[in-house]
Amino acid sequence: MSDCHAVVTALLERGVTFLGPAAEPPWGGEVRAFARDPDGHLLEITSPT
Repeated sequence: MSDCHAVVTALLERGVTFLGPAAEPPWGGEVRAFARDPDGHLLEITSPT
């Protein structure tokens, strides 16, 4: 999957908790979503807009 929203949806269905909704940063050009793994590491999922 290359679409951040689709990946977030698929991971939510599998129980992953995100820090907030997938969103475009103020400077644009991409969509980002953040989650933490079980050890607390920050994970970022991005795709171009």
